[in-house]
Amino acid sequence: MERSSPNTSPLPASPQSQRQGSPSRPRHLLVIVNPMSGKKTSEKLFKSLVAPLLHRAAIRITFKKTMHLGHAEELAEDAVMGNDVDGVVTVSGDGTVSEAVTGMMKATTCQLGVPFHDRNTTLPKTRVAFGAIPSGSTNAYMVSTHGTEDTITSVLQIIMGTCRYTHVGGLYVQDQLKHLSPLGVHAGFMGRTLETSTKLRHLGPSREVIAGAKEFFLNRSCSCEVRYLAEDNEQELLCLDRSVCTANCPACLPPPTERNHETEGKWVEIKGDYNMISMCLMTSQCRFSKYGISPMCHVGNGYYDVMMCPKTSRLKVFLRMYRIGMNKDHLTKAPIKAFRTRELHFRSLTSPSPLNCDGELKYYQEFVFKTHRPCLSSYGRGREPLSTLDLSTLTNYFK
Repeated sequence: MERSSPNTSPLPASPQSQRQGSPSRPRHLLVIVNPMSGKKTSEKLFKSLVAPLLHRAAIRITFKKTMHLGHAEELAEDAVMGNDVDGVVTVSGDGTVSEAVTGMMKATTCQLGVPFHDRNTTLPKTRVAFGAIPSGSTNAYMVSTHGTEDTITSVLQIIMGTCRYTHVGGLYVQDQLKHLSPLGVHAGFMGRTLETSTKLRHLGPSREVIAGAKEFFLNRSCSCEVRYLAEDNEQELLCLDRSVCTANCPACLPPPTERNHETEGKWVEIKGDYNMISMCLMTSQCRFSKYGISPMCHVGNGYYDVMMCPKTSRLKVFLRMYRIGMNKDHLTKAPIKAFRTRELHFRSLTSPSPLNCDGELKYYQEFVFKTHRPCLSSYGRGREPLSTLDLSTLTNYFK
């Protein structure tokens, strides 16, 4: 990776350009590019396609390249603290998205005097909006929010300036926030697949297929205890419903009165061996799963969907993975424990479990995963109804 100093504002807005439309449209953006994501074409994509569109829309750009792990978090935090940008945009994969969101939330809590690491704290809404342009291996965040990983669609959503608030999840270890997730956390199959994939990073996107095949043949499980908060009306919150999250989703609108979730509901305990445990804040759609791990997941209702797949034979694992990749209603066709919650306590009964946290690998034996109310201002209207029925722009095969 080239170790040159990041450049600031290399592409000033054209003086001939005239900004039209809503005053909420961005005027100055920090664009964070991860040159190592995906097929390592992020910088080329930015200069050839993203920058010209933003330039034509008369948007001033501050361009930064990530130089090390965690650099995107530092850049986003500094930009929000400086109060001189309208939005933070990443050209990257899901890992850099998570870093940038964490930096934005750190700066927002610091400005408002809110403790960032306190699990009982409600994270405030961000003043600066966030946008993501796909350039990674899976791009699950972009597909889950827009219904497509088309680059031009993502850029146009940012130019128009339409925003919606989405929730985020905090992963806490000993009451310290270790990871802030806009997408979800996965243990078991997906955690171990990422563990192997990280060692094969030199192979590019093909490493994910190789790592997944290895984990399939090993067919390992995770022995764990799970304790989650179930609402009083649990039937209403099952993630097997048919209300797909789209633009202007009624389920994601703020409630007329704030509910006290700390005193409502009951705690439910589960113990056993599970092949895969997924906690999804979004549908997690990508090229490996046409409709997502949780097709009915909402991005702003304050809950996340949990899928716990019990240990079984390789044949049944194969059928399960096929359904997750191809079927919209796979949760009803397999023996999967599925529920919706706001808080979950996880404890591995063996060694620390590898976790897939938005594409970043972490190891924890015990943690708490909790959602925070819709607090992240994100560019985009949400998926249009047509895109939830037929995702024709997605491919479900490796390329």
